[in-house]
Amino acid sequence: MGWAVPWYSSCHGEFNRDFEATVERAGELVERPGLSCFLRDRDRVFHTYSVHDDGLDTLGTTAGLLDLTALGRNPLGGDRLRYHDEYAD
Repeated sequence: MGWAVPWYSSCHGEFNRDFEATVERAGELVERPGLSCFLRDRDRVFHTYSVHDDGLDTLGTTAGLLDLTALGRNPLGGDRLRYHDEYAD
C-alpha cells in the first residue's frame, strides 16, 4: 500500500524508565513488556495510555489495539475498520 510506518527503539534512552518499562526490582533494573500510546497534535505529544506485564494479555486484535488510542478505530466516523484494499490511492 506504500505506507511508511516508522519504528523506533527505546534502547539507550530514558523512555523505558520514564514510562516504567524498566523498573527496579530487588536492586536490579528489569525490563518488562509494555505498550504505550501517544497522540501528536502538530508539535505537541500527549501520552494517553500505558500497560505492562499481565495487562497485555487482553490485547489480541487490531481493533483492540486501536481502541486504546486517543482517536479510536475510525476518527472520521463510520461503523467499521476499512480493509487494506479499501483505501483510496
